[in-house]
Amino acid sequence: MNIQSEVIGNNTVSYLDFRPKCQSSKTLILCLHGFPDSPQSFESLATSFGKQGFRVICPYLKGYGPSAGHNDKDFYVDSVARDLKSLVTKLGFDRVILVGHDWGSAVVSAYSIQYAETVEKMILIGFPPFNSLIPSPIQFLKSWYFLFLSVPKLPVWSFGLKDGALFEIFLRLWSPKWDYQQVFTDTKAALKPVAARKAALSYYRNLFLIHKKRFHECYRLMRKPITVPTLAVAGGKDRAVDIGHFFRLKKGIKAPYSFEHFEDQGHFPHLEDPERFRRLAVEFVNWSH
Repeated sequence: MNIQSEVIGNNTVSYLDFRPKCQSSKTLILCLHGFPDSPQSFESLATSFGKQGFRVICPYLKGYGPSAGHNDKDFYVDSVARDLKSLVTKLGFDRVILVGHDWGSAVVSAYSIQYAETVEKMILIGFPPFNSLIPSPIQFLKSWYFLFLSVPKLPVWSFGLKDGALFEIFLRLWSPKWDYQQVFTDTKAALKPVAARKAALSYYRNLFLIHKKRFHECYRLMRKPITVPTLAVAGGKDRAVDIGHFFRLKKGIKAPYSFEHFEDQGHFPHLEDPERFRRLAVEFVNWSH
């Protein structure tokens, strides 16, 4: 595993590259993290996929880590997905399996909608397809932090205090039973630059820019259904996303799909119960539909 970077348009896309000893598949697996996280959290899963003969890349979400300050200011998920598609093409792959968590889940959903013919399968963790989202009192209460994260300057400054202590508060809130220290060092490093924190919060601020043309372009795209085989995973104790959205997957997925409910886990089920998730993911990737 090593960190690579490619220039894609006006952006620098950095990623962890896991190359198997014997690559037996012509399909690339792309794993994309969310907030607050880093690509290193997928290292164990990437290693398991490598043993199956897959090459795996784990990009930094646009604006995070090495790419901070080296990109345009378009942090809408459809734009991020287009950069990743260009990266996959540049690496010489025509087919891809997508894995995403949180904002990474939203981005890979946008990827699958725009480039469905190139996507074999997709795994969504902690965030469902857009069409499965229905306003609810529970989600409204769980989304209180959206307002805080959309305030100019204050959250960027706050997340930089006391060695990223506010990130820890969010992790404890969203996954109360998880020992997040195993990944927290990498998370802090990915979000240490001021430019990275600004970028990470831009994803949230975009949700309120309903007067912008780009908002509506992205919204129209994300209203389209998912048409690739999908595995969705969510935690029953998630304090960020209402588990009820995942019981409406048929509204957003027009392809074979399955849902795995990690009853005792929070917003990071793939890291809170990594062995169970690894088994499910490997089984799904090797499943012939």
